[in-house]
Amino acid sequence: MIIVNDFFKRKIEAVSNQMEACLDELGGKIISASRFLGQEVLKEEDIRDNIFIYTPFKYKIALIKEMLNKSKESILVYEEEPSIFKRILFNLSRRDVYISMYRKPYKKYINHIKKYKYLKKIFVELESHKKILIENGIDKNKILVVPTPAKVRFCQNKKEFNPEKIKLVFASWNNTDKIDTTKIRGLFYLVDCLKKHKNLSLNIVLRDNRTKILDNYIKQNGVSKQVEYVEIKNDEELEKVFDESDFAVYLLQKQIVKDVPNSLIDGLSRGKPIFMTDVLSFHEVVSAEQIGFVVKPNCPVIDFKITKAEYDILSKNAYNFAKKHSISHYTRVIKGAID
Repeated sequence: MIIVNDFFKRKIEAVSNQMEACLDELGGKIISASRFLGQEVLKEEDIRDNIFIYTPFKYKIALIKEMLNKSKESILVYEEEPSIFKRILFNLSRRDVYISMYRKPYKKYINHIKKYKYLKKIFVELESHKKILIENGIDKNKILVVPTPAKVRFCQNKKEFNPEKIKLVFASWNNTDKIDTTKIRGLFYLVDCLKKHKNLSLNIVLRDNRTKILDNYIKQNGVSKQVEYVEIKNDEELEKVFDESDFAVYLLQKQIVKDVPNSLIDGLSRGKPIFMTDVLSFHEVVSAEQIGFVVKPNCPVIDFKITKAEYDILSKNAYNFAKKHSISHYTRVIKGAID
């Protein structure tokens, strides 16, 4: 199996972890690009594990060379956005193609998928995504819902909930040199919550040090003592951050990310209920499964009135729901569809 994506960050980025898990299960190789996550190219330890990371330019050359190979191995492509280059290349190769779609389907994307000549399966994150594809003419037999796997280990919530001292954790930080998404990702709203409710505190798991805009907003609102930045080096440290919190939060103000944020799945896997907006389709699952709270974007700051008994029910539901989001289940479903 040739596993392809436009970016890769080993042991750090969630989709990259899914790719590597599939590599372990299916065999073959990963071909990807360094792009924006700072992954070093062609590291010896990666090559030993059949992971080949190139510069963005050489990545395309490597894909062309691979498609000229006569082995005819199938392709599992993780497509964040439609790629005409990859579609034409894969069609010319006449290889079987499996697509892992980790965005909500939209018209342009669906029309792009229809032009794959050797498409075998599409893996989607939610039943609602499958429904959209079917309604737009994709064969239902080619679509398989595969729950987004957690990056961390599963563990029931061991933290005693105290309504007078509620800790939130935000683990979906991702700014770039070109755009600051602090406000869009709901961090201004969270600061507003802290200002209104002094019993709240917030841990923010960083991926970079581009915090200037948020720093200023925190200082302006006088909540510096309620906010802590956390840098993590491994999954164990990430688990500890979740374990010390009460809620995993993502108050997205408009859709700029995948429909099922990995940070929320990670929180659920540690028994942490969710606090999110209805911008993402995943909010329907959160409400139906009673695993957290959902609000509208740009809504007034809500009252955090929840009893320990109410919280314990949400926490138990969260952990039970998360069980089907294991990495072993994820790879087992994909392997079963490909074999």
